[in-house]
Amino acid sequence: MLAGLEPSVAVTGGAWYTDDQEFDHALIQVLQQASLEYIARSATLTATAQQVRDFITSSGLIRGKPLSLSDVDSVLQSLVFDAKLEITGRCDLSGGGEGKEYKYLQFDGASLLPIKARRPPEIRRECRI
Repeated sequence: MLAGLEPSVAVTGGAWYTDDQEFDHALIQVLQQASLEYIARSATLTATAQQVRDFITSSGLIRGKPLSLSDVDSVLQSLVFDAKLEITGRCDLSGGGEGKEYKYLQFDGASLLPIKARRPPEIRRECRI
């Protein structure tokens, strides 16, 4: 028997699956909400996946499941598809690589046009454990 080997993400499903191999919808919703809150409260309404990952890690939202940069990028991409964020460009990350910069989108309730001049309303996070 080989000790110390980790099973492939293709087998385990990665960070998005529970130990019972069920898709963890609640985890993704918490990560989406925390990501939106972090970006909405930033001075420029923008952040990179690395900045969001650092926030999630330091806040203690995730314990026991290490999130890779690509995991956080997947969460942010889902928010782009939901029209809550947009990709504004590329910026230099502290690690020397390049990453996408995500911008919080604000919409007027009467139209689907983004509101760029106003700060977003406070996002309330309700997380029950």
